[in-house]
Amino acid sequence: MHICGIHLLPFLGENLNKMRLDQYYDTQTTATSIEEVLSPIDRGVYTIDSQRMIYYRGQWLDFPADNILDVPVEALIDYHCEVLKGEYL
Repeated sequence: MHICGIHLLPFLGENLNKMRLDQYYDTQTTATSIEEVLSPIDRGVYTIDSQRMIYYRGQWLDFPADNILDVPVEALIDYHCEVLKGEYL
C-alpha cells in the first residue's frame, strides 16, 4: 500500500451517484460520536464531536482544512517481462 495525497473538490450537485472520485460531499451532519452516523455516505464529510471527518472507503479519517487527504490507494501493477533462451558453444 502506498500513501497518496488526494486533493478532493466539493460536490455541489444533487445526485450523489454522479459524484466523481475526486469529489466529496459535505453532509452538514453533526454528531457526538461516529456510532451516531448509521449510514455514512462514501466521501461524505461529517462533524463528529466538533471535528471534521470524512468517511472514505469504509474508514473514518480526519478531514483537513486544505482538502488534501493522505490515504491508502489501490493500484494495479502490470508487469511485462521477456524470457530469452540462449545457447552457448
